[in-house]
Amino acid sequence: MQPDETPIQLPAASGAHNKKWLRVLVIGTGADLSSKLLMSLRRSKNVEIVEDTSEYPDQAELIRLMRLTGPDVVFLSLKNERLALETGQRVAEFEPGLPIVPFGRRGKEKLLLDLMKLGVREVLSPPFSDEDIEGLVGRLRQLLVQLPPRLLKTGLMFSFLPAKPGVGASTIALNTSIALSRHSGVRALLADFDLTGGLIAFMLKIGSAFSLMDMVHRSREFDDDVWYKLISRRGDLDILASGRPAPGMRVESIRTDEFLNITRRLYDFVCADLSGGMESFSEELLTESDRIFLVCTPEVPALHLARERYCVLESLGLASRVSVILNRWDDRQSITRSEVEKMLNVPIFETLPNDYHAVHTALMAGREVNSNCKLSQRFEDLANRLLHPGAATQESRSEPGFLSSVTRRIFGAKHEEHEEERLSA
Repeated sequence: MQPDETPIQLPAASGAHNKKWLRVLVIGTGADLSSKLLMSLRRSKNVEIVEDTSEYPDQAELIRLMRLTGPDVVFLSLKNERLALETGQRVAEFEPGLPIVPFGRRGKEKLLLDLMKLGVREVLSPPFSDEDIEGLVGRLRQLLVQLPPRLLKTGLMFSFLPAKPGVGASTIALNTSIALSRHSGVRALLADFDLTGGLIAFMLKIGSAFSLMDMVHRSREFDDDVWYKLISRRGDLDILASGRPAPGMRVESIRTDEFLNITRRLYDFVCADLSGGMESFSEELLTESDRIFLVCTPEVPALHLARERYCVLESLGLASRVSVILNRWDDRQSITRSEVEKMLNVPIFETLPNDYHAVHTALMAGREVNSNCKLSQRFEDLANRLLHPGAATQESRSEPGFLSSVTRRIFGAKHEEHEEERLSA
């Protein structure tokens, strides 16, 4: 069996014409004229203002806003002609085809001609009556129906699911996330969803006052300002720690839709470190994951539980997204990589060497594993394969092993007395 190299596809955003209302981003509202427009938009039952800015954002801030809010339409003030044109060009470059509606007083024909070259077809002038707004919304809906489906920049989500506690899933999620964040232009988030024993904050010595638990409690006021208070940062990696649950508190569900709506726009890659407890929110996250990495070690109990875990994922219809990361692997194992794949019936995406010293040293220092060790290079290889699906992989080895005895042990068949179990711990 060859390792799974199926390219990961970016999900497409649904068309705005299928929504109950249009998500509107309003840029340049610092004037009385803009206040009248905002009042008219807020009265409409067909419009949701996802954000309004008093000034024209620079390129970095505009991209952040676009990713964060995912607007269907951008309303652009004409109060500053130069900045309006620059902002319109940036919007069109970031998301071609996204409707832009300039608004302002008449008499700016040259600017409007330049904006029309960007695809602008609608212009809104005062007094911004309710009838004008509703008529505009109707025309925009028709325009969006005619346009091809929009491909918003939507981040990929990878979930790291341990077959059992102690197999190193958190270490792998942490180091892979850091390796991803080091690539130029890549924005990555590591989210610790282990609410009972999350280790990410401890492993990095993060003393953040906010965490995932705060996201749960503040879900009704969840927005970009709240988000940036929740996350910590290590180098170029954003981190959402799990937090410390209060005694007696039970978290039945996390608003995963809110989490995904914001993170898929802000980040290129979201890595979720799960507990393996298969809570309801974990199942929701797994369902939304582009790839699920089932982490196990070459021990009989871990392989047995990995198989059980895979059966659960299969029952949820997620089998095609599952790949195995075999941790603490040694080429001298009595069992071969191909034999493990046959036992689990799941492709091995990567094998990682057992380097206790490197992991222990990193844990004591509160950082990722040292870049000089072999394990660090394998994390870099893993990140490269996520960035470039289909890259060359380590070939499966075919040396003789003890497949029959291990298979019998895992699946309950009686093993012969003279056969020894020689799997490494």
